[in-house]
Amino acid sequence: MRSIHLLILTSVLFVPFVPLVAEEDETIARLFFAEGNGFSLAIGERIFLYTPEKINGGLVLNASDMIQTAADSTVEIQLAPSATVIKLAENTSFIYQSPHTYTLLYGRIRIVTGLQPEPLVIQVHNAYINFPGGDIDIDFLYDPTVVQADPTPLVRLYCFSGYAQLIPAAAGAADDTVPLSVNAGESLSYQIRSTFSYVEQKPVDEHILTYWERNQFKGSTTLRLPRTTLPSFGPPEPETRIEWIPQIEYVPVMPNYDPYLKAARGKNIALIVGILGVAAGITVHFLPFTALDQHVPLDGIPTLSWRDFGSYAALGIGGISLLVSLFINP
Repeated sequence: MRSIHLLILTSVLFVPFVPLVAEEDETIARLFFAEGNGFSLAIGERIFLYTPEKINGGLVLNASDMIQTAADSTVEIQLAPSATVIKLAENTSFIYQSPHTYTLLYGRIRIVTGLQPEPLVIQVHNAYINFPGGDIDIDFLYDPTVVQADPTPLVRLYCFSGYAQLIPAAAGAADDTVPLSVNAGESLSYQIRSTFSYVEQKPVDEHILTYWERNQFKGSTTLRLPRTTLPSFGPPEPETRIEWIPQIEYVPVMPNYDPYLKAARGKNIALIVGILGVAAGITVHFLPFTALDQHVPLDGIPTLSWRDFGSYAALGIGGISLLVSLFINP
């Protein structure tokens, strides 16, 4: 009997604490601050419009609630008990799927985990971002510098501290897709289209740091905000200079034909002189006799006539010239 009373007393004392323990372990997302023109909150099929004045200390988010910020408007959300904070920039569509799962339909968000970080998963278009902890920015915006026939927003992941992983989830992608890791000070641009896949990894741009410095977390909550001061990554690394080896240009060099031209010219002259000399000698030999050619001296010994002398001289010069031309090899 005494044991029964003890059991009943223990049950009465313990039962009221069961809901408290359950509530302690449950993560609650609270929209605690808004700035600008306001935002819309879609709960199921109902849409509620809020201005910053109507928050009244905060709005608790439920699964599948969607937030749409207006132009020049921002919204801040905090998770309890982890103290993780999420900031939605202007013109951003964000779905709170569950305490650890979100969907970014369009726009820009920043997530800073608290002292008790819990792994988060953010779906962006055809990719999933695993975020164990740190400080990141996720953009899903149109890039005005990229001209496309069918414009598609570009996913950009900036990591200010900690690290994150982007896992492509395009149609037909294998389950063993290698995640793309981003560490502190790095950024990743990602896009999959029907004809190509685009991935670019580089250091964090200065403009995104300037943007979040200008749009820091401003709201106050019951939980202490995590450290949201943006780190300084220092000046950009100097551009690597590559000393290029000068290209060897082929310049055709024409051979010097002057000696050959001179030799050919000399051979031709010798041939012409030889031929003309022989022709002249033969021509003179067959000229008709003259009185001078028929003169006989007193001693009776005939001398060479002018015709004979001219014929032999021309033949001799022509023959020598032809002989010389044989030894000239251009």
